Amino acid sequence: MLGVNGSVIGTDTAQLALAHSYGNGREESCENNVTTVSRLLEDQPIDGYFAVNMDAVNILTDLAGGITVTLNSDLTACNPAWTEGAVVTLTDENALDFVRSRKGVEDETNLSHMVRQRQYLTALRDELTGRDTAFAAEVYSALADYTVTNIGSGTAQQIAAKLNQYQEQPLLTIEGESKVVDGYWAYYLDEASLRETIITLFYEKD
Repeated sequence: MLGVNGSVIGTDTAQLALAHSYGNGREESCENNVTTVSRLLEDQPIDGYFAVNMDAVNILTDLAGGITVTLNSDLTACNPAWTEGAVVTLTDENALDFVRSRKGVEDETNLSHMVRQRQYLTALRDELTGRDTAFAAEVYSALADYTVTNIGSGTAQQIAAKLNQYQEQPLLTIEGESKVVDGYWAYYLDEASLRETIITLFYEKD
């Protein structure tokens, strides 16, 4: 938690995402997130941050020309046509509903809509694979008003150019237990799973 002059005045144990709310909504919040995630990962350094407002989801979907997904559950609470098993193309009018909706949808937990967010990101990656650095620059420019980052546009283009050279690894999930605490769902990480995730991400096994 930061004081009025931006200095750290204390810490608290709470939902990870709350680190953002203790800042100014922009750079301070991002620095809070960086510090919190770094501590969670046993002080691993984080070289940069790229925070995107939720309003950018629809813009990004439009730039990609739509994102096609197969619905793994019944989402008719969001859209009457979104029945389980349906193949739908998300557009700039409904993509945010898909990635963000929780109330009245599935079991209403954060984990459920994170599954949908992963599904969206995977489909987005597939849609954008092979796009050139000029497209990366177009996206960077289009999202400028919705983005807070300490990564320059030149660096972002260099990263985009290198992505096709990398071998993709499976998405990782830190195991844990969901509990209702003070009327809200909370997810408590398993320490052994957290340690194994850190090793997988940052170390090479002999």
